[in-house]
Amino acid sequence: MPARSEVKTEFGNSAVNAKQLLQAGIHVVRPKFGKEDQSFRTLDDKVTFVHVDGAPMLWAVELVLERAPNLQTFQVLPSMHRRLHPDSALKLLAERGVAVQTGHVRPELAWEPGRIISKTYEPQRQFLLRLEGEQRTLFEELVAMRWDSALMTARYFCLDGEEYIPQRELCPMFGLAPILEHAISAYINGILYYLDGGFPANKRSRQMAAMLKRRVEKLRPLLKSAEQRQALAKELGLAALPANLPLARLDVLKELVAARRDGRLRALASSSQANFGRAIELRFGLDGSVPSTYRTLEEVGEEMGGITRERARQLEERALEILGISEI
Repeated sequence: MPARSEVKTEFGNSAVNAKQLLQAGIHVVRPKFGKEDQSFRTLDDKVTFVHVDGAPMLWAVELVLERAPNLQTFQVLPSMHRRLHPDSALKLLAERGVAVQTGHVRPELAWEPGRIISKTYEPQRQFLLRLEGEQRTLFEELVAMRWDSALMTARYFCLDGEEYIPQRELCPMFGLAPILEHAISAYINGILYYLDGGFPANKRSRQMAAMLKRRVEKLRPLLKSAEQRQALAKELGLAALPANLPLARLDVLKELVAARRDGRLRALASSSQANFGRAIELRFGLDGSVPSTYRTLEEVGEEMGGITRERARQLEERALEILGISEI
């Protein structure tokens, strides 16, 4: 069997479109829902290098080998290598003498005409760039309240002129484990459906949009009135709401305050799981610091002796789970 190698196919800082890929001898195929798409139909005996942008299912491997008889290299995404079963897909490739490797074929800049990704996602981006009236107000409210789903959407579609990054690279930016890459699509589709019910959305995204509508209506007065925020802090027994607290996480703060009142938070912080309690107190400014401040995951990590952002995220997630607090 050919040795597996780790490679990454890049094209410097130049824009890369489908024609350039073909000129470089790289043919990209995209298996979708058990069907072949247009990318498979252009395979022929001139193709020697195939990159699979998606799951390398057995039917896709068989189809590539059938239509590209002179194939030399079969490349999959690093996260998809485990999907190549040694007794089926890998065996077929080895029998044909095809080298198997992992890597990425991706553009370096975003949303240029002719890009591989623009055909699918450019309409959504243009919709967001052209928001006006009530839709624009709704989206600006979500950003001002710092809903992660809205911030993810803005970053993914490069609304502020940033360079494109794939969803897997968005995960650590928003405190998500890389294995939750698939969840970002649901968040983004939920935002699009919230802004315009004409966008296609699955059940989960529709539920997220409905939740956003209910909670934004409750939070809207607080966004506009410092007096109402101060009144809420007094109601919760706080001198003030923690500085930098996203209004999107206000319900979590309320439940944590309740947990502190009934002793659950103190019990967690003084138990064998003290790190969980310490992380959640630091995160939401309930550690007694003055002024009370909602901290970033990096700041929580620094306060806890230099642990990583990811570890801080895990501690926060587990603390909320132990306390029975859900953000959905």
